[in-house]
Amino acid sequence: MLDFAAQLAGLAEDLKALNARAIEPISLLVETERSG
Repeated sequence: MLDFAAQLAGLAEDLKALNARAIEPISLLVETERSG
């Protein structure tokens, strides 16, 4: 059971990292659109 929880936690971390990587360029684009 603990192993399962650890796996879930690791998965959540991976998803967070992926999200951060996907969101970064998008937010950059939005910023340039707004300032331009």
